[in-house]
Amino acid sequence: MTGSLVGCVSPGGSLASTTGPSAGVWSTADPQIVHVGERVRFSFVLTASLNAEQGIEPSGIVDYCFVRIGQDLLETGIGEFGHFEVEHVFDALPPGQEVTVTATGYRMLGSRDRRLIAGEWITRTDFDQTDRVICQDDLTLTAYKSRIELPVQPDSDDWDIAGGGLALIRRDGRTTVVRASQNGEDGFEVRGPFDDGKYMVTYEPSAEMLNSSGTTQVRFTVMDDRGRQHVIERLLSTP
Repeated sequence: MTGSLVGCVSPGGSLASTTGPSAGVWSTADPQIVHVGERVRFSFVLTASLNAEQGIEPSGIVDYCFVRIGQDLLETGIGEFGHFEVEHVFDALPPGQEVTVTATGYRMLGSRDRRLIAGEWITRTDFDQTDRVICQDDLTLTAYKSRIELPVQPDSDDWDIAGGGLALIRRDGRTTVVRASQNGEDGFEVRGPFDDGKYMVTYEPSAEMLNSSGTTQVRFTVMDDRGRQHVIERLLSTP
């Protein structure tokens, strides 16, 4: 939802994030999804009018910008292209929960109303004029958590399933290899064998192991007692 508040003829404002449908591309789509634990960047751009798409410089129009994510208030900085930017890690958001992200641009009238000092928000208590809200935009994020459920059908009874390696391979080639969980440590779980001889390898990857959109390649490699290597591959989709 892009726009300016009632009483603000211009400018408008547009809030975008990096957790949209295309990897590495700012998205103003509303709503969006975010993986639990994902680090997301937000950018708030001033526009010349309510429905304009071209960004404008905030200098002389908006002095500062806050981004509120649920109950968290964040101070923004000025990014490479003169936009207000901030990032946030969604590590406290359970799967299925929605959160509203709101960016608000202010014009100072006298001294600034609120500042973040040594990690604490300090609100001005004198009788100076209240800073003016110039423009605002928001979007809704819904949290999700990926889960790998990989069926494994051995062709003999000597496959070392628990000794296998589960690799998650991102587009840029970065790879995370996960081993079976031991003593409560992070790792994949193995269930089976079932009546049909299959096993099920399950794992819940963290956000940094995955592509933020599209698919991530999953490769399970296992050896048997005769030294043969077996590889099973799947694609894990982003919802």
